[in-house]
Amino acid sequence: MTTMSAFSAAVEVGSDRWCTVWVPQLLGLFVNEPSERAAMRALPDAIAAYCAWLAGHGEPVRRPRTVSVKVVERHRVRSPMRWGNYNVLHTFERKAVTPEDVARALRSMGIMRGETLAFVDSLPRGALHWTRPSQTRTIKEHLQHIAAAERWYLQRLALGPLPDLGRTKDPVERLARVRILVGWRLLRLSPEERARIVQTDREWWSARKMLGRFLYHERYHLRSMARIARHNKTRVPAGLGGWRRY
Repeated sequence: MTTMSAFSAAVEVGSDRWCTVWVPQLLGLFVNEPSERAAMRALPDAIAAYCAWLAGHGEPVRRPRTVSVKVVERHRVRSPMRWGNYNVLHTFERKAVTPEDVARALRSMGIMRGETLAFVDSLPRGALHWTRPSQTRTIKEHLQHIAAAERWYLQRLALGPLPDLGRTKDPVERLARVRILVGWRLLRLSPEERARIVQTDREWWSARKMLGRFLYHERYHLRSMARIARHNKTRVPAGLGGWRRY
């Protein structure tokens, strides 16, 4: 069991001044706020909540008593960051991953997926078609998007060709099929693939960036689905995905 208190921050500021901050020590953790100042202000609490979430699921991390953060890199990008977009291959993401890194990521991905499925299972009949103002996706469409993105992430690192998973209208079944594929492929990454840095569609990718995005993306959309449920007067358990608030 380890206790961490000093964390690094990798910052991306978009053309719209929205800011996304990543924490190299905590795969998948991010904050996305209207300004860099707001993001850095929100980061310590987000770190503490994420550590508590991991520890609560048996991962060897304790919630730090105090959190200090040092910005280690900062980038300005030409695209807007309002919707949690990302562009940069950060310095920390250039480091090759180890089999242990992959195993740890898969455990965290499994925890996140378990909470997503438990959340969906708790919803009343018909809730998959809910949405809320400012949202273009229903809960069902969020689930479908998560599944599509996971296959897409594998393709960013040129890990194809990938098998056809067949068609299904059930978003939960689609999530399951894609996750089996993802687990199968990640556990078979070669040493070259674990160290690979490749440009795909004008964006640079690495195995470490890919692993972080698997967690980031489901966590982002789990919060969106929780917000939809709360808008529709349905109780949502606190702390899903390590979020302090929805």
